[in-house]
Amino acid sequence: METSDGAHTSSGGLAAPRYGLWIGTSDIYSGGRVHLYQLAWCLASRGARVDLHTDREPLWARDLPALANLRVHVGNGGAPPGEVDVILTDGREPMAGDALDLRRRSPRARLVGMSFETHDWVRRYVSPIELLRFVDRLPVLSRCDLLLAASPESARWLRRELRERQLPEPPIRVFAPAVNSFALAASRRLEPLGLARPYAVVVGRPAEHKNQAHAIDAVFALEQPFDVVLFGLLRYDAQRRDEPQHALHVFDLAPDALKFRAMRDAAFVLAPSTFEGYGMVPAEALCSGTPCVAYDLPVLRQVYGEQLVYVPWNDPKALASTVAQLAALGAPGSSSRRAHLRRHGMAAQRRRVEALALHGWPRRRNAGREASPGSRAPL
Repeated sequence: METSDGAHTSSGGLAAPRYGLWIGTSDIYSGGRVHLYQLAWCLASRGARVDLHTDREPLWARDLPALANLRVHVGNGGAPPGEVDVILTDGREPMAGDALDLRRRSPRARLVGMSFETHDWVRRYVSPIELLRFVDRLPVLSRCDLLLAASPESARWLRRELRERQLPEPPIRVFAPAVNSFALAASRRLEPLGLARPYAVVVGRPAEHKNQAHAIDAVFALEQPFDVVLFGLLRYDAQRRDEPQHALHVFDLAPDALKFRAMRDAAFVLAPSTFEGYGMVPAEALCSGTPCVAYDLPVLRQVYGEQLVYVPWNDPKALASTVAQLAALGAPGSSSRRAHLRRHGMAAQRRRVEALALHGWPRRRNAGREASPGSRAPL
């Protein structure tokens, strides 16, 4: 199978190292989990043997082609038979404990950690219990041979958290997520949504920092007929009654292909998140050829430069004003879809994975001193 950006499912090119990945899975769309699964998929597509252990069925994994050498184990499946060359974890319990147990049984294996967040988001938004869970990850991540961060901004905050707690700081490399170019290609075979009015697309889980209500309010304030199409679970404070000129259409757990079909036909995509570790929705919009309106975040400037329509951070009035201008005058034309796909698609992701050469790194000197699953960094 091949996509327009050159990604394919054939194996070859790498030796056959064995990887074990342990992640706690969200049962809704979660960019960090998708990111780690993309890494597993790219490794398997190049011939590696990959066992992915998770605590719930990863529904979003269905949006990439199945590979025989990528096996997903749900529940307490234990370690894969035999030794592994590389162990990857996001440090989250309960799965991180299994990863550390395997590390002790496979002393030659490299331990690689992944961090998706910008940690100012963690400090501002998460509950006290979630904050403890985040802090619990840091001793595990500090004992890794290598850390992968979603963006330079994510890496910067990860270094800060480790230094503030006086924990060892492993080497950190930036490893960006990718747009599912398989689903993007499949979207071309789908029929349009068939809505009578123009619409904007909003994508995201119902987290506070995603600001679903900001996006929906901005569209419902328009004087002309305009709808909102939401992909994800609707947050309680974002629910709206349909009006004569506006309607909210919610697609819960819809496949990626349908999301891309909707994006391709949308007037624009709204991504008013106040914090991001990378920001996948803008990449998906650009690869669909559709302009994206976003709050002005440092990480988005790093990744996308001037390719987005920025509004001041966390300013719903400015967002509504920009949406009104775009709806009245027409959204600006997006640059080449193909150019964005070459940068953000699965073919580019495969090249990034090959450049990591995960099974070829030397061990760190202190890597044998594993953190126990219950150890905690100071708050």
